[in-house]
Amino acid sequence: MSWSIFSLGTKKGVKREIENVKPYGDPSQFELAKKLIFDEIDAYPDNVPAIEVRAGGHHDERSRNLSIEIKPVWSLALDEEPKPAQ
Repeated sequence: MSWSIFSLGTKKGVKREIENVKPYGDPSQFELAKKLIFDEIDAYPDNVPAIEVRAGGHHDERSRNLSIEIKPVWSLALDEEPKPAQ
């Protein structure tokens, strides 16, 4: 089984997107990775504007590999001009 995830957004949005991923075949590795990713997202402070998650894995009867990268995104480029601080 092979799987991959890329998500960028708020903590809640990223978790919702990952929750909706439907792996095929034996989902055991994906489910373990998802738990780790959710635990890490929950550990981020609430003032982080966005989080980026890149993860992927493969496993079969001969091999296993897994890669997970989770990092905060402190600056987002938006379509509209930022509003001045009040």
